[in-house]
Amino acid sequence: LGQGTLQDDPTAGVRLTFGTWFGPQKCWGVMLRYWDAGDQDLNFNFNSTTHPILACPFFNTTTAGSEAQDTQLVSFPGESDGSLTVTTSSSVSGIDLMLRREIYADRFNRMQWLWGYQNVQLDEGLSIMSNTTVTGAGPLQGTSLAVSDVFRTENEFHGMSYGIMNTRRVASLKIETMFRLGAGNLQRRVNIAGSTTTTSGGVSNTENQGLLARNTNSQQFVDDTFIVIPELALNLGYQIRPGLDFTLGYNYMVIPKVAQAAQQLDNDLAVNLSDPLTGALDPALDFDERKFWLHSLGFGLQLRY
Repeated sequence: LGQGTLQDDPTAGVRLTFGTWFGPQKCWGVMLRYWDAGDQDLNFNFNSTTHPILACPFFNTTTAGSEAQDTQLVSFPGESDGSLTVTTSSSVSGIDLMLRREIYADRFNRMQWLWGYQNVQLDEGLSIMSNTTVTGAGPLQGTSLAVSDVFRTENEFHGMSYGIMNTRRVASLKIETMFRLGAGNLQRRVNIAGSTTTTSGGVSNTENQGLLARNTNSQQFVDDTFIVIPELALNLGYQIRPGLDFTLGYNYMVIPKVAQAAQQLDNDLAVNLSDPLTGALDPALDFDERKFWLHSLGFGLQLRY
């Protein structure tokens, strides 16, 4: 796929924030914020016309004592034709409902204490699908093989958020800074599924095992863990007219301990092809958690009424 990092390109998203103040002194308020960093879906297609040799690598542990690097051939000149498709997906979004309490105000500054509910959702997917047709002479000529490995993860955070926000306005310029910590429960779900469909003489047979997703790791994994999500925001505003500002802002958030799809593959791509299974339980479900960094640069309008 180019020996690079996937799902690391900028995407267009949206952030909507609604707020109001109440009380005789306007020192209490409420703020609702929804954001979506956008979906990032990538699709890679290879076929034997442009790539005569296609193969999926794995570490073969079928025979104890004779473990070795191996490949599942998808296409090879004179033996088989085929295609290979790799699809990845990633989406992240959140919603916050916060109370605001003014704790300091002067001619230029307004400082607020924030606390409330925070939700973050991060979903990822990785699928590897191959189709092979045997072209070489022999009893298997014309036989086709379709192999699928699918890895999906879901991360859902629910917690309380605590922070502080300061707004400084000088003439037509405004500087707004915010720091928050979200603390609560992160539920992580991992789903792994594989299938192999063999078609010969018009008869098809499907087995619920692929190459990297087999009986040893094709299962649903669900657990809960406590995390703290730090968030830092800086917004610059310029007053276009009274009550309307143009804004330019930067936001940084770290979500720890998330389950990502690609990290759920067996670390060594180890595969035991024995059927019935004997020996090593490969591939293994070796749950791997990572930190997820989210940087956003925002351009927008702020309307006050």
